[in-house]
Amino acid sequence: MKHNSRPQPTTSNMTSQQLEQEFLQRIHVAKNQLESLPWERSEVYWSWLSQTSHFVDWTTRLITLAAGSCTLAPASSDFHQFLVLHLREEFNHDLIAKQDLALLKKRDPRLPEIRQAEFEVTFNFHQSLRRRLMMDLPYGEFALLGRMLFLEGLAAKFGPQLAALVSRHHGEECGRFIALHGEADQEHLQEDLAKLKDLEPAQLDIIRGELLRTTENYLAITLEWREFAQRGLQIDEKASGKKAG
Repeated sequence: MKHNSRPQPTTSNMTSQQLEQEFLQRIHVAKNQLESLPWERSEVYWSWLSQTSHFVDWTTRLITLAAGSCTLAPASSDFHQFLVLHLREEFNHDLIAKQDLALLKKRDPRLPEIRQAEFEVTFNFHQSLRRRLMMDLPYGEFALLGRMLFLEGLAAKFGPQLAALVSRHHGEECGRFIALHGEADQEHLQEDLAKLKDLEPAQLDIIRGELLRTTENYLAITLEWREFAQRGLQIDEKASGKKAG
């Protein structure tokens, strides 16, 4: 083996059709979880938007890292171009999410500050992905597509519905980020799925692994949003009890 050459990938029988079916199943589960949340409560949307903003802070960093990890091999070189184009479209989206947060806080000053500890699950997940992208594993750069597939797929499937809920309960001006992604990620999702058809089984297997990790991370965070909702209900109940007394 030549110096600095990558280890050989393991064999896999994964097909793009199989991966797409698994993706749809994962999105269905996540979408059901999100639909069950009480989005009319400002603390739930506040928690979701805070975590989403934290996800977006990582997006351009990870795309840049993955694009820089691509080799000159044809499939990897094509994926490099795919990522570079995607990077342009994601630029400054983090600022939109932060602006929505500021407007939401202005509408409801009672909303608690999000502690850094509440980002621990997401932070550890992204640090782990960052390390994997830097390890020069066989087809390691393709791992990022698993994250992209889940997040853009969820935005495409649930984004328009959530944008309507946010507009109704919290004001259209507080939902620019989800409205933008609910529309833009329709096209991004189709591009992601089309890209799968160009890849080999071993590359698809890498993507599947990251799709599963991203799904698990995201579902774990939904528990925090439920806790925010429960805390808000408890506060409301205490306030109602004091007024009644």
